[in-house]
Amino acid sequence: ASVLGATSTNNWPSPNTAGLYFNGPTTRSFTTQEFNTLNGGYFKFDLIYSSPSTIGESPESGEQVQLQYSKNNGSNWTPVANYSTVTYGGGTWKTISVQLQGVLADPSIRLRLIQPTYTRTGGIFDTWGLDNVAMQLKTITQVPDLYALRYEGFHFVRGLNRTNPIKFEIIFEE
Repeated sequence: ASVLGATSTNNWPSPNTAGLYFNGPTTRSFTTQEFNTLNGGYFKFDLIYSSPSTIGESPESGEQVQLQYSKNNGSNWTPVANYSTVTYGGGTWKTISVQLQGVLADPSIRLRLIQPTYTRTGGIFDTWGLDNVAMQLKTITQVPDLYALRYEGFHFVRGLNRTNPIKFEIIFEE
């Protein structure tokens, strides 16, 4: 995964007091490595927009975080979802889970959370945060007389300053 325009902080409000803090006059994004999502799965993360009672300025209308995908190694990005400051604002963590199906089902896809536009008000930039960023992929393998349904998980960010994915697997066999 790659992270641009963020630092780690433990100043976010409870219950998740630690996470990535996006602020400043630079590109603000979180990008996964390439994955095969043809069999489905989930991309899940906690998002917070700052409010006057937290640690920065809340993004204005139209300056929300966007989920984008790339099927050509990051050369081009296509928006798939916008996370409105009205729905996801308020200075509290919101958990978002995206099903990897439709346009997000591909043998070679990257996902990116980005704030494409932002402003500076009174010397303070829009502020938002991410925590508990994870991807769970489903693979189905067949061996003689046995089907194995496998979920591979990648936990990218959990708490302070963890951007290297930790891989885990859950295997269900019949």
